[in-house]
Amino acid sequence: MASNMVEQIREAESKGDEIVQDAKKKAEGILAQIKTVGKEKYDSIIEDGEKTREDLLKNARIEGEKKEAPIIQQSNEIVHKIQNMDEGKLQEVANSIVERVVSEYVNG
Repeated sequence: MASNMVEQIREAESKGDEIVQDAKKKAEGILAQIKTVGKEKYDSIIEDGEKTREDLLKNARIEGEKKEAPIIQQSNEIVHKIQNMDEGKLQEVANSIVERVVSEYVNG
């Protein structure tokens, strides 16, 4: 009878060890699965962030170009007017600027 109880205890311990080992394997599997899902979510978040960044940069470039276009056009018109200005008028403007600079330098 005592040996029968000892045998039952051993069997119970053996089953307990099997249950623990099985639980450890399941836990490792679950942990690996969590890591995989976590990495996939992380990668997805990073990808979404990069796409959002690219979209924001693209939109900023487009807005910048919209604001830039009239300024460039106005600058080109001014350059064109200056290039087509009468030589005598250019000389007059240049002399006026030189006179102003010299006057401020002498009086300043």
